[in-house]
Amino acid sequence: MFNNRIEIQKQSTWNLKNFFSRQSNEELAKRKLEKMRHSYTKERQKQREHFDEELARTNDLLKSESIDEETHERYHRLLKWGYNLQREETRKKFGLTESILAP
Repeated sequence: MFNNRIEIQKQSTWNLKNFFSRQSNEELAKRKLEKMRHSYTKERQKQREHFDEELARTNDLLKSESIDEETHERYHRLLKWGYNLQREETRKKFGLTESILAP
C-alpha cells in the first residue's frame, strides 16, 4: 500500500510537470516566432529603404539628363530584380514562408 501511494504521487507529479512544460514550450515557440517575424520585417524595411533611395537616385539622374530614358528603364528593372532576389534570400535566411508571416 505504501509503495502504491508513492507510485501515484510520482505519476501525478509527472503529469503536472508535463502539462506545465508543454505550456511553456508553446509559449517559448510563440515568442521565438514573434522575434523571428520582427527581425524579418526589420531586415525587409532596410532593404525597402535602400531600394527607394536607389530609385530616387536614378530618377534624379534622369531629371538632370545624365542618363536617357532607356538606361533609366533598364536600371529600374535591374533594381526591381535585385530587390526581389533579396526578398527571396531573406525569406530563406529566416526560414519563413507566407503562412508563417501572417499574424
